[in-house]
Amino acid sequence: MNKLLIKSILVFLLISCGNNASFENFYNLGERRVFKKRINLVNHPNIYISKNSKDDFLDSAQQLQEILSEITQVHFKIEQRDFTKSADDPGIYLGYINPNKHFELTTSLVEHKNFKDREAFILESNTAKKQLLVLSHHKKGVKRAVYKILFDLGYRLYSPADYWEYIPSSDSLWVSYKESFSPSFLGRTSFEGYSTWPELESSLGKYKEVNQFTENYLALRHFQWKIKQEYAEELEENPSYFVEVNNEYQVGGNLNPSEARVHEIFEEFALDWLEKNPNDEAFSVEPDDGNGGICNSIPCLDIGEYASDHVVHIANTLARKISSIDFNGRKKFVGFYAYNQHSHPPALKAEENVITYLANGFIRAKDMKFEEAYKLWSEKVKELGMYEYSAVYQWYKGVDERSRIADLDTMLKTIKFVHDNNGKYYKSEGADNYTPYAFNYFMIKRSLWDIKEIKNKDKYYEEFLEQMFEDAKEEMREFFLYLDHKHPLKFSLEKVRKQFSVLRAALTHELSEQSRKRIEHLVIYTQSLRLLYEYQKDLNLDTRQEKFKKYIMFTYRFRKLHLNHSHAAYVLLDANDGLVKIPDGATRNVRESLNPWKSSEPYTQEEILGFLGAEDDLILPDHLNLSSPVVYLDELSTASFKGNYYDLFNRGHYFQGDKSYLIYLKKGQELQFKYLFGYIKHYRELGFSPRISISKLNDRKELIADYRDLKKDGLFYEFDESISEEGLYLIDVFSLGGGVLEFKNDLNVSEVSEDLVIKLEKEDVKLSLDAFGDHGAYRYFYVPAGVSEFTFYSGSGRGKILNPSGQVVLDLQENSDVSQKDSYHKIFVDPEEAGEVWRVQKAQKPFRIYGVNPFLATHPNRLIIQSDVR
Repeated sequence: MNKLLIKSILVFLLISCGNNASFENFYNLGERRVFKKRINLVNHPNIYISKNSKDDFLDSAQQLQEILSEITQVHFKIEQRDFTKSADDPGIYLGYINPNKHFELTTSLVEHKNFKDREAFILESNTAKKQLLVLSHHKKGVKRAVYKILFDLGYRLYSPADYWEYIPSSDSLWVSYKESFSPSFLGRTSFEGYSTWPELESSLGKYKEVNQFTENYLALRHFQWKIKQEYAEELEENPSYFVEVNNEYQVGGNLNPSEARVHEIFEEFALDWLEKNPNDEAFSVEPDDGNGGICNSIPCLDIGEYASDHVVHIANTLARKISSIDFNGRKKFVGFYAYNQHSHPPALKAEENVITYLANGFIRAKDMKFEEAYKLWSEKVKELGMYEYSAVYQWYKGVDERSRIADLDTMLKTIKFVHDNNGKYYKSEGADNYTPYAFNYFMIKRSLWDIKEIKNKDKYYEEFLEQMFEDAKEEMREFFLYLDHKHPLKFSLEKVRKQFSVLRAALTHELSEQSRKRIEHLVIYTQSLRLLYEYQKDLNLDTRQEKFKKYIMFTYRFRKLHLNHSHAAYVLLDANDGLVKIPDGATRNVRESLNPWKSSEPYTQEEILGFLGAEDDLILPDHLNLSSPVVYLDELSTASFKGNYYDLFNRGHYFQGDKSYLIYLKKGQELQFKYLFGYIKHYRELGFSPRISISKLNDRKELIADYRDLKKDGLFYEFDESISEEGLYLIDVFSLGGGVLEFKNDLNVSEVSEDLVIKLEKEDVKLSLDAFGDHGAYRYFYVPAGVSEFTFYSGSGRGKILNPSGQVVLDLQENSDVSQKDSYHKIFVDPEEAGEVWRVQKAQKPFRIYGVNPFLATHPNRLIIQSDVR
């Protein structure tokens, strides 16, 4: 009799038996577990913990008790027992795997004192005794087991905010286990860059614990500054203890790997540190961030060519010393990041007890992508992992779609690669944006605990939408698409308007209070994006300060909802924006009762509905209003200027990040182009999808094509549809690693600001360019007649402005007084130089020009200008 026939008979018998007791006597051929091992925990609601170690397990038992009681509405009781004398009653047993082997286990777990095995545990069902055994060699293993059980029973915690917990309801809890478990990644840590508010630490801690993250027991961090502080007097007397660069000691920089005394200092400090911090499993020798340069003295070059060799050399010396010491039977490690100056794969091989995290970014190995560098590092370091940048506020500045967490598929692909290449550790620098990216963070954490879960992503996403939003799940599916890195519509008020529209539709359903609250949280989040946009785009000093204040106050007020990194916004935004200021008395360290910018007043229903507003209230400001008729100037013409201009990009338009191009299509011309997505090979091979959209600008912005209409041709994507109607077109593109647009015809193409100012109003218009690299390229712009001044903004501290005669009127690099980043500079225009073309040179990303014609071009004859300002 074949297996299919057997299975058919059993299915028939199971259906016939229904839910009676005989159901347990049949095998399920699709599972390796058997039904006769299943136990209904509700019938035996007792949780037993070892009397001799109750303090180790009481917290885990209480967590299990609380959730199981909530699921079943049956009170689960906690009782202390001496397992060596009494362990025969039905129920759940939490405890150590006792050397006396009182429990009749068929599953084994090897005991190790190394931290690597402390999270391993056994779950075993004993049908005869009606018991579920939850056992480990360490209390951490029991805690992980408890959350494993709760997860399998359907419990979820998607965000640290209230209402984002899902507790199923059931009058029976069938479980069946007979195996041991351990995590796919031994280290799974994350932290919020630029810290968080103290009152949030508890909710964040619970959230990470439930989702099986670990504390930072490896303690890898930039650490040499602390050693230099401790030995300041000795270091001051011995400049040779610092790295030597071009025959000069870099006093105050990183420590010199070729100095014997430096190794002794590391040893003394490390042993003292590990004695005072016994829970730390590793001591970090990580250098300060790029401080002092790479040592190139003869003794240093004898150690190795790369800075990574110098760090490995210090780590190895200390690792050998530490491995010779007995730390109460616990193995200790030495660690550092493979990062920045010391990211190049080393020639030296690391000792067995050296741990390294390769940063997924800041790899300073020429033409080497993360995967290639990782494989080379893995040949030199046995204990290897990755350092990820899931959401760094200083980079994305509140626009979450620009962070890596917004590209879940790429993050999971990298995690899978690291695991498949013997990666064991993961650390992520992130932000407190856990609620809008609830599922993305959930999936990352699931995959780190069990790498096989990656294949279940789609199943879990459907579950998430159903559990969190009930009948509004389809509207919320559309909402989360707007937060995805790959969405063709970029951060703008138009996008915010669409998000509001979807949220309004979601709230029309009959929903539970919990689901409604979750959607309302995302309404508040979307309102914060609107406030952020309005603040960032306002150049009037008075109104910009007011809008900045409104945004900071708003983010502080919603901090407990974990919508965006409000603490980082409070810390960073005014520091990075010279046009705004948090006044004394309102700074983040001033407590709420004395701080006029702080309020913890809950949002009312009326406020939240006010954020949504009626459809008519969601129109954009006049100069960006793309949902009502837009007035263009009657005539547009192309510039044609005589002169010998330098034209570096005579064919392709190079860009990085977000970019918009305005095309003026004349009669008889066709709009066709090629798009090289990911100019830099490293980024192209990470797996990002192209993001591009084409719009016709008539009385409104009309989307006519996007990346789905492109055809792949080798490395290029081609758009060869026939677009020939005369008029204005806008192409919006994004490429993380740089891109090139190559137009097939001699079209008039100008770079424009990302929000395309429609009306020519001098207080509104701006140019924007995110140039990549220092390649000496020019960008040309037109200063209309009558303009007496304009403003140049530099986000990099680099760039030149040249007047029509080629004279440099501003050079940030040559003038130290004006070379600071995030700086604004007034450029005064001689009346004879107005009505002419000016140039920008060597301006690294980003720079902007305010108060002039809103177009840039790679050649003056490509400029599009308004006829009435010629």
